[in-house]
Amino acid sequence: MSFVHLHVVSAYSLLQSAATVEALAAKAKQLGYEALALTDRHVLYGAIPFYRECEQHGLRPIIGMMTDVILEGDEAAFPLVLLAANEEGYRHLIEISTAVQMGEEKRIHEDVLRRLNGGIMAITPGPNGRVESLLAAGDVARAKETLFRYRQLFAGRLYIAIQRGERWRGPYEDGLRRLAEELGIPPVATNDVRYVEREDALAFRCLQALSRGVPLANIAEEDGRHLAAPDEMARRFADWPEALANSIEIANQCALRLEFGRRRLPKFPVPDGETADGYLRRLCEQGLARRVPSADARYWRRLEHELAIIESLRFSDYFLIVADVLAYARRRGIMTGPGRGSAAGSLVAYALSITDVDPLEYGLLFERFLNPERVSVPDIDLDFPDDRREEMIRYVADKYGHDRVAQIITFGTFGAKAALRETAKALGLPGEETERVIALLPNRQGLTIRRWHDESAAFRRAVSAVRGGDRWLFVAQKLEGLPRHTSIHAAGVIISPEPLLAHVPLQPSHGPWPLTQYAMGALEALGLLKIDILGLRTLTLIGRMARLVERQTGRPFAVDALPLDDAKTYALLSSGDTNGIFQLESAGMKRVLAELRPSEFEDLVAVNALYRPGPMEMIPVYIRRKRGEEPVSYAHPDLAPILAPTYGVLIYQEQIMQIAARLAGFSLGQADVLRRAVAKKEKALLAEQKEAFVAGCLANGYAEDVAEELYRHIVRFAHYGFNRSHAVSYARLSYAMAYIKAHYPLCFYAVMLTDAAGDRETMALYRREAERKGLPVLPPSINRSGYRFAIEGEAIRTGLSAVKHVGSAAKPIIDERKAHGAFADFFDFAVRLLPKGLARPALEALISAGAFDEFGVERAVLSASIEIAAEHAEWLSAYGGAIGFSPQPKYAEAKPWTPSERRRRERECLGFAVTPHPAAVCRPLFQAAHAVFAAEADGPSVVVGGAVAQLRKTRTKFGEEMAFLTIGDESGEVEAVAFPPIYARAAAELVEGAFVLLSGTMERRGGRRQLVIRRAWGLPVSALYINASGADSGRLAALKQLLEQHSGRTPVYLYDERKRALLRLPERYAVALTAPFVDELIALFGFGAVAVK
Repeated sequence: MSFVHLHVVSAYSLLQSAATVEALAAKAKQLGYEALALTDRHVLYGAIPFYRECEQHGLRPIIGMMTDVILEGDEAAFPLVLLAANEEGYRHLIEISTAVQMGEEKRIHEDVLRRLNGGIMAITPGPNGRVESLLAAGDVARAKETLFRYRQLFAGRLYIAIQRGERWRGPYEDGLRRLAEELGIPPVATNDVRYVEREDALAFRCLQALSRGVPLANIAEEDGRHLAAPDEMARRFADWPEALANSIEIANQCALRLEFGRRRLPKFPVPDGETADGYLRRLCEQGLARRVPSADARYWRRLEHELAIIESLRFSDYFLIVADVLAYARRRGIMTGPGRGSAAGSLVAYALSITDVDPLEYGLLFERFLNPERVSVPDIDLDFPDDRREEMIRYVADKYGHDRVAQIITFGTFGAKAALRETAKALGLPGEETERVIALLPNRQGLTIRRWHDESAAFRRAVSAVRGGDRWLFVAQKLEGLPRHTSIHAAGVIISPEPLLAHVPLQPSHGPWPLTQYAMGALEALGLLKIDILGLRTLTLIGRMARLVERQTGRPFAVDALPLDDAKTYALLSSGDTNGIFQLESAGMKRVLAELRPSEFEDLVAVNALYRPGPMEMIPVYIRRKRGEEPVSYAHPDLAPILAPTYGVLIYQEQIMQIAARLAGFSLGQADVLRRAVAKKEKALLAEQKEAFVAGCLANGYAEDVAEELYRHIVRFAHYGFNRSHAVSYARLSYAMAYIKAHYPLCFYAVMLTDAAGDRETMALYRREAERKGLPVLPPSINRSGYRFAIEGEAIRTGLSAVKHVGSAAKPIIDERKAHGAFADFFDFAVRLLPKGLARPALEALISAGAFDEFGVERAVLSASIEIAAEHAEWLSAYGGAIGFSPQPKYAEAKPWTPSERRRRERECLGFAVTPHPAAVCRPLFQAAHAVFAAEADGPSVVVGGAVAQLRKTRTKFGEEMAFLTIGDESGEVEAVAFPPIYARAAAELVEGAFVLLSGTMERRGGRRQLVIRRAWGLPVSALYINASGADSGRLAALKQLLEQHSGRTPVYLYDERKRALLRLPERYAVALTAPFVDELIALFGFGAVAVK
């Protein structure tokens, strides 16, 4: 070996290299290198993956980094390449990288480097270095001084880098040579590698363009920054063999050895005189006696079996740590999840209250969680309310040390679409043209550009039609999969038995805890303990609902003790009334539930497991068999005890394990190995497992053809298999939400409406649902509303924070009300809140939402009086105390808003309208025509009923008239289009204000829904009924005038409740039923007083 690359930058230097560590190691091996360095800028992100890749290829890895160093007295920092010669150097690199990342300036000071230079080799970085820059500027003296100071830092471990391209040499090279000789600092050949193959140069330039936000033309072309072969480097430095030889010398001095596979688990602080094993056993025995008071021998045998495995694998501390975290949560009143993943299969976890699922009751297997025949650290995911997650991490950090706890980094990568889009941008390709090509890529997990190019002829044609399309595709594939930014693991928290800086470099995160620079795979390789602390929104919602239930009933409400055989809950599930219910709210899931008609908890578990791509095809079989419409059958009679609970359908991974154990005599550990082998579909492993399975079946008396068929049955259905432990745990959460919705709907909707604040469609959906169930959602009230939606009698009062532009400003309003009493009127509110900084948009929104309606002043008047109120508040603040009284200002005059204007403003501020919509009066007739709400209309064939809110006529290029419409009802609005043939037939019905029924196809155009009308017809109204009970002569006179203004053909009936008399008005008072007319009727008599037939 004549040379070693010591300056290599990988894609982990985000957007600064097109080389992956995998490609670098593979290419280095192919080129005959024996060693290779990694020197990413400021970070060690790729150190462990690189180290392991090199080991796999028989290369000696050299871990390094390039970082900016500022010398004392200098204003600017310049890079140096630092290489770890040994373990001390590696630890120092970890500290240096952490210091740089944690600092705002992203550089290391000379005095810090003086303390942390042990075990580190240093190399100048080439053209961007301080020495090279000074020489290029002709400042030899300062260049010499810089080298002298570097030499003081790295006595005997400093080298001057000489970099040459294939066709260029630095203008300062002769000066470097002279300084090297004068100061006795040896030179070394380097190449600042940024991509693997020569043809990857364009991909690297595109990354630079994206990183800097400039066109590709602004990025200079540089030759030779690929991973050059040894003979190529020898040609470049044929006149300077010493520089080549020194690369070998440096590589030979770098002898870092990292240890993988050794567990670094923290010790749990057990009571004095106890061991972790003994303490765990004691807690488990106490817990099992408490949770299963009537536990029989099966429970105690299972507990002993699990404890023996846990002790033998030395995982007692792990279980104690996890149990302690959950115990703290319960002490703090923080709701915990029932369990997640395979952990629910552990009786030890259940006894410790880590999970709330009894594994024996549900037939769950411990070996699916912790397999003694395939040892890995158990993985227990902990669910907490998402608004309490940080509190849980803080507890862990406080207990084990803030220097030993960190969150875990993840890397966002260029997906197929992003790679194509960003490459097109860098290459300057037309956006509209390339976006059409990108749109042809389906959103399919794991789909690559190359694979879709091979599969799709349409994609190939589209790429070919783009000028420069082949080059675009080539570069995009080079970018695809490269890391582009860092993020934070959704749940993972690392706990170390010693300060993390002993093993892991850190960097700041958005929160109070640092972030590891190593991703999950690297941390696992180092043996560090990860605990997943997840913030689950569902738990937050259930917790809020439970507290509301307790407030409403005055009794404790234990979510984990709900009866699982509640008929009302299963009736709700069977009706598909599952909006807002965890995992059950999609349209497809609703259809499945309606067909399945679940009657027991096992049905819910099965649905959770089956409703996924693949297993879905077994749902009809499961439903037919449950309903007795198809006989239950088994591949072999001996499968009946295992598959009977699922009607002969193989659903769960645990069933595969049970089959292998019962029929082939496998231990459950061996059965889990079989399950994993089948799931991975590795041919060699499958063949090995098949041989063992068939042999086991033969030994148990089964014929070979039967054994073969049973194995084929397992393989055929294995990719459907779902973790039953997980399905049971999450079905508990789904059931809890369904139970609350069925029994305490006010509590359910109050919480869900609060959660949906800001999502107009979802808020409107929950409001419609609640009101259909007779639970009115009241507008916000400045004197009654709290922060969130709240229960008020048998209704739900909108919270002030739900009003647009108000949000957190609701708190000072509520605080002021609590401190000094209810607001007397609008001006009193303004005087008390405007000086405290309440913004005008918030005040306008409160008016529009109806928050001041209780004062009996028209909203339009209040809106017009804002300036008067502000001036009054300002005057009172300045002079009110001096004169001792407060003069009452007068409201401005303003024309009242129309009902449609009120609704428009309400929707804008709340997401839904509280002013009744005239279409709601016609709802029975719309329902009779099978019309759906405008906001819920979807699908290829749908009927919508409502009022024409807007209509815009236009003509086609052939001169034919067509129309674009907006149809509104109490749910909201939907756009519609009537093409010429339809409009010609229905123009008389399609007029603004008319009530109509429309059938057609719902499409999405430009991200907006649009109903393409196939048929339109007027609402078949036979009569209008008005409850005029108690109406005085003034209102009756107004009614007479209104009827005369809207003359038409619909007969009108007046009802007098006191006389129980129904009077049909003379024909001259028949009306044309339109939305504006009904609006005025509602204003005159109230919403409940108007009906149609």
